[in-house]
Amino acid sequence: MTWVAFRQIRMSTAVSAALVLAAGLLLGVTGPHLSHLYAALRSCSGLSCGADSSELSRADLHVRLIGPALVAVPLVLGVFLGAPLVSRELESGTYRLAWTQSVSRTRWLVTRIGVGALVVALAAGLLTFAFTWWSIPLDHTDTSRIDPAIFSQRGIVPVAYALFAYALGVAAGAVLRRTLAAMAVTLGGFVAVRMVMQLVVRQHLLTPLTKAVALTPRTPVDLMRTSNGVQKLVPHSPDIGHAWTLGTTLADSSGHPPTSAFIRQACSAIMSIKPPASGIRKSGPPPPQVLAAVRSCVHNVGLSYHEVVSYQPASRFWAFQWLESAIFVGLAVALLGLAVYWVRRRLV
Repeated sequence: MTWVAFRQIRMSTAVSAALVLAAGLLLGVTGPHLSHLYAALRSCSGLSCGADSSELSRADLHVRLIGPALVAVPLVLGVFLGAPLVSRELESGTYRLAWTQSVSRTRWLVTRIGVGALVVALAAGLLTFAFTWWSIPLDHTDTSRIDPAIFSQRGIVPVAYALFAYALGVAAGAVLRRTLAAMAVTLGGFVAVRMVMQLVVRQHLLTPLTKAVALTPRTPVDLMRTSNGVQKLVPHSPDIGHAWTLGTTLADSSGHPPTSAFIRQACSAIMSIKPPASGIRKSGPPPPQVLAAVRSCVHNVGLSYHEVVSYQPASRFWAFQWLESAIFVGLAVALLGLAVYWVRRRLV
């Protein structure tokens, strides 16, 4: 039965193996070059460090496209391997032949699921391992691994994503019994769950840390201005050791934010500057008058208020990796349990 299950997905397995091999060769050839550039950056001194850092950042830029592409690998595996795994047999009726060969429906389904899950885990795991190894020099320079744009390309979460997408496809195929419908559900469901995790859930898996930062005239800020004057002053997030910054607010020693009236008074110099004509935009740095007014505004506000930064430190990268992976693997197990239940109890 195991050999039959493998034979039925041999084409998908061959395509996955070819993609893994091609990506591995590409990363293996370019990886030593990145490591050499990183070693040169560590041993440099003076002005040469800037040149070495720029060269490392520009090196093999075309290969970095594998990172965003890696995010789509779990979805592709779920749509094209998970969704048709059961639905194609149910749709065509060939599952009846397997059940008449002294093979129970439970053994038939569990064997097919197990072989497919092994292929999915190996493909996603090898790709992720290769890209994580390749990215080590970049991660030691200007890249924050815990940043949401990077987090899903490193570590072990891509494997958990792939197993979840695969399980979602299998469950959708078992319930819907139509391959195209199962593919559509897998596509929409995977994207929706991933977005909810990244935008809503992940930042709350561990309690964020906060840090007070002094507000100085050199602090970059955004000013929200209406016809009534400046209503809100929003400082830019400071660099906290490659941390994942969740938000930045202003607060006084009691934790209260500044009022609009206070901002208007502290930033009155800005109000005397006539805005440019509508539709006219000038490139380059702001005029000295505007720059002086903004710095005066920030200085006045900084006398009574400071920045409060909410963030997740870079040191929590692996903690988030294990927590998020556990969630997606748990969802995968639940979906596969649903598929087994549906085939055993509801399928006639």
